[in-house]
Amino acid sequence: MIAGPPPARTWVRVLYIPAHGVPEFRDVGNDLYSLAGLTSEGYLQALKITRDLILFCDAALPGIGTSYNFSVHGHFVHGDAFFARREGTGVVPLTDDDVSTILDLVP
Repeated sequence: MIAGPPPARTWVRVLYIPAHGVPEFRDVGNDLYSLAGLTSEGYLQALKITRDLILFCDAALPGIGTSYNFSVHGHFVHGDAFFARREGTGVVPLTDDDVSTILDLVP
């Protein structure tokens, strides 16, 4: 019998970084609606940080005079954001190495 593709994950663990507060791990549904719900306005922008790490943040333009939450590789992130691991065309849970990389990037 030929094995088919592995079943799709219904959830994914991400590192959520709120605009105000402490970063935390969150298990969320692995679908666009659930992932977009983690950002301030619900409009996702995906920024490739490393070969496998993606930073998802709010794609809405910041208001004049608003401060940013943090910056990574010259990208100023306003509002809530989260990091996830990319695999193929999908998102999978972060590894321990991913978390170490993120902690080195984000003050």
